[in-house]
Formats: sequence, structure tokens, C-alpha cells
Amino acid sequence: MADYTYEQYMEAAKNADNAGDEDAARKLVQAAISLKKKTVDKKDQEVGVVEDVLRSVGGGLGRGIAGAVELPELAYRSAYRGIQELGQLAGLSEGEDLPIFDTRTGKLIRGAAEAVGLDDELDYRGQTTAGKYAGTISEFAGGGGAFGLGGKVLKNIAKSPTTRKLAAGAETAGLGKKALAGSVLAGGGSELAGQLSEGTQYEPYARLGGALVSPMAANTLKNTALKAISPYGGADPSRAALAKFLGEKGVSTTAGQKVGSDTLRRKESMTEAGGQLRETQADEFTKAVLKEVGSDAPRATPDALIEIQTRLGQNMNEAISGVKLIPEAEDLKNMSKILQKYKKLKPVDPDAEVTNTLLKQINRSLIDTVSKKSVIDEDQFVSFRQQLSKQTMSKDQATKNATIETLKIIDDLMDRQLISSGRSSDIQKLNKARSDYRNFFAIEKSVAGSGELKAMGIITPSSIGSALRSQNKRQYVQGKRGDLGELSRAGEAVAVFPRSSGTAENIQSAIGKLSRQIASGTVGAGLGTLVGIPPIVTGVIAAFAPGAVNKLLGTKAGQAYLANQLVKKGEGLVTEDYARTLVGALASEASKEQE
Repeated sequence: MADYTYEQYMEAAKNADNAGDEDAARKLVQAAISLKKKTVDKKDQEVGVVEDVLRSVGGGLGRGIAGAVELPELAYRSAYRGIQELGQLAGLSEGEDLPIFDTRTGKLIRGAAEAVGLDDELDYRGQTTAGKYAGTISEFAGGGGAFGLGGKVLKNIAKSPTTRKLAAGAETAGLGKKALAGSVLAGGGSELAGQLSEGTQYEPYARLGGALVSPMAANTLKNTALKAISPYGGADPSRAALAKFLGEKGVSTTAGQKVGSDTLRRKESMTEAGGQLRETQADEFTKAVLKEVGSDAPRATPDALIEIQTRLGQNMNEAISGVKLIPEAEDLKNMSKILQKYKKLKPVDPDAEVTNTLLKQINRSLIDTVSKKSVIDEDQFVSFRQQLSKQTMSKDQATKNATIETLKIIDDLMDRQLISSGRSSDIQKLNKARSDYRNFFAIEKSVAGSGELKAMGIITPSSIGSALRSQNKRQYVQGKRGDLGELSRAGEAVAVFPRSSGTAENIQSAIGKLSRQIASGTVGAGLGTLVGIPPIVTGVIAAFAPGAVNKLLGTKAGQAYLANQLVKKGEGLVTEDYARTLVGALASEASKEQE
């Protein structure tokens, strides 16, 4: 066969096909293809790798685009040919079969390429390995890109919403990042499979299979790699971002908290390092919160809170030093409306009388200032502001609204006075002091009330979050409370503090298998590692003679003895509460099995 030309091979294949010898025809075609690849002319053999890749990319993109343009006619011809085949089977149709791949669109594209002298470039296929890969990948990318480009054009000119929606889908399917990546993977996989089966009768099928399998294999490999790195799966991107934010603020988080796995968090809390982290996280979070108001205190103790309040008061006094408020008629009118509305609503807040007195005092001070009987200086302004800010966290909506509106009146007054005095730069200092003061009152409220943590000055994500929401829930949920709000939200989302040690949950997940092994006398010391309880527990149980544990579980005295042995031989890892809980659960399970 090696002495024949390409044309002779193809002519012989045609004759074999006409004679009904399909196997011989297929082998002759493969021989012709193989010969054509080997008999490259000298010019092509001498082509450099860079030139080969560039020409392969151009030819591949051209063929891919041409294939996409041909697609509608190919679809039509395939459907029509299918109808012909069905008709012939039923004896209802005769005549010449419509060729599927001999499209008019293809001939038109080929004719246009020949007219401008690009037919050779369109037919060009890589001679080097790099060129072959580049050509095949470009062919896949060109086809997908042309499909996406067509969708983009249609989306811009279509009038029907349905058509535009479909066109947008086509654009994403062809031009989206995932689509383009899929084209690269499919093209590369097809070429790899083709080269591995080159010259055999299976090459066309291998290329098709490589194109289909490669994107799926790459996705599987990616997931497997992620699983190997983190057995509990990758974290949700938003959760990972919040965990990163906590780290930037000096708050450590565990792997279980980063990925949101309750099982992993419970296992972590049972380790010595996990127990220590549980204690240090509280202090780290408290320090991070206090830093938001400029404090280096480790906890929100009374002394620390007094220092913060004094310092913030000094900052505000520096910004408004020497300023006296001069209200206008509109300010008096607005303050009067606030008082009338508050009186009309009859708030049920326990501190309503205190708020009412404060509002009346501010109103009187504004009136006296206008009548020049007195002035509102910096000290009185700061005093009014502190009292109003505390009332903005009231649970009574009428009280909260009245104090917020009054705050706005005196803040606007101060801003106007600073601007008129040519001290606009002090407004920035004042705004910072206002924000810090507001955060301070939230911090103060987060450690108010009863409870061991609050008494020790430890701030939790939930306590600071609750205080911030009480000031203005909408601002909190919309992320408008600055880094302090983000710190609280991150802490609550990532669960800085483990919800529980996991004792009950771990025992519940282990109890069935452990109980069955006890009944059969086949307890393995390594079972604890698999089910998430200390291995020493199953090691102690495994040391008993077969059947002995079941007898101990059958009586109260036996249960007490078994629990005592778990604590005694548990090397400090098994507490009395844990041992009693575990033994009680085992006894209950054994009783169910006997019934």
C-alpha cells in the first residue's frame, strides 16, 4: 500500500464501497489519511513552531466560525435526511438521499475564501505538536465564539423579550468565561485523543470522545483537588470573605468555622487546641471591637469604658471648642413638632418621662438662646448629645424616633455654626467623634445586663450585633455601620464561638454503631476516630471481655462502674458528665435492642 498515492487510495476506497466491502473501504480511507499526513511538502516541513502555531490558530478559528455559520443548514439537512430514512423504511419515499455535510453555506464560504486567496490558510493544519493543539483548540473556540457573537447581535436587534432572553443565553453559552474555558478543554482533549489514536480506524471516535470527556474530567479533577485540600469541602465565597475579614481584625478562626461544618467544629472543640481557641477567640473579638473606638483595652471593663467615654468627649470638645449654637425659627418649629408628636403618641417606654423631660429641656434652651436669655455652649451640646444618643437605643419606637430627630436638629445647628465660623475642617473631626460615640454606646449596651461574659467585659458577636440593630436595624442590615457592623456580622455568620462542644451530637452519631459492636463483642479501639469521640473511650470498652459490657449496662450499679472506668482510664480526656451521658445512651440503646 505504501507505493500508492493519496488519490489512488481514495479511488480504491470508492470502488470498495460501491462493491459493498465497507471494511476494506474504511481501511483504505485511513491509509489515505495517514499517507497525506506523512507526505507534507517541503515548505510545510520547514515551517517554524511559532509560524506553525500562528497559522494553525488562524485556520482553526476560520474553520470553527465556518462550522458555526453552517450549523443551521446542517440541522435542517439532518432533520430532512432523518425523515427520508423513515420514509424509506416505511416504503413511502424513494429518490436520492439528501447529503448532510455537502451544504450550500459551506460551498459559499469556501468560494469566498478562494476569491480572496485564503483557502490555503483555511485548510492549514498544524505540522508541529504545538501547532496541532493550537489549531484544534482554536477550531473549538472559534465555533463557540461565533455562536456567542451571533447571540449578542440578535440580543441587540431583537424586539421580542423572549427572543432577547434566548439570544442572551446563546451569548453566554458562546462567549462566557466558562464556555471559552470549556472550548479550550474540549479542543485540547480532542487533539490529545486524536494523536494517541493517530492512523487507526478509531481516531475519529477518539477525537469526539476526547472533546466530550475533557471538560468533565477537568471539573472532576478540580473537585477532587479541593476535596483533598479540605475534606469538608470549600467554603462559600461570602463566608470565606467574612472569615478573612475577621483574620484581618485579629480574630482567629478554625477550618470548621471557615467552611461552616458543624461536624468539623465539634471535633475541633474536643481537641486541646480547639478548647484553647474557644477561650482566646472571645478575647480576640472583644479587642477587635474596642479597637474600633480607639481603645487598646483587652476587655470592656468599667475602667476601659470610662476611658473611652472621656477620650471621645475630649475629641468632640476639641472639634467644637468655642462654638455657641444659634438656632433659627425653623429649628424651633421643628423641635415643637417633635414634642407635640411625642406627647400625642403616649409612649409606653419606662423611661418615657425621662425622655419627655430631656426634650422639653432642649426645647427651652433653644428658645432661651433665640431670646438671648442663655446660650448652648460646647459643654451643654455634648451633654444633650450623650443623653439623646442613649435614648436612640430605646425599644419604644416613639422614643427612638423623637430622640433621633432631635439629634439631627442640634447636629445640623452645630454644622451650620462651624461652617459660618470658617471651621469646615472641624466638621470631619466632629463627624468622626459622633460615629465613635454612637459605636461606644452600642459597645456599652453589649456588656450591660446579667451574665458571666458581660460581667467579665467580654463582647460576643451576638451582643454587639443586637446593640447595633437596636440603634438602627436598617443601617445594620444594609452594611452602613462601618467596620464595627461588619465585624459583628462576620462574627455571627462565621460562628466565632462554637455552638456547643458537640458531646450530645457526637454520642448520638456514634451510638448505633458502637452499641452493635458491643453486642457482638467486636468493639475496635479505632472506632472513636471514625465516629468523632475520643478513641480512648472505645479503647477502654474494647478492653472488657466479650459480653461483659452488655451485663454492666443492664444494671444501674454496672452503668456507674463503667462510667467510673471511662473517667479513671480516660487519661484526662473523659469528664464525668461525658461518661455518664455516653453510658446512659448505650444502656438505652441496649434496652431497645433487647425489646
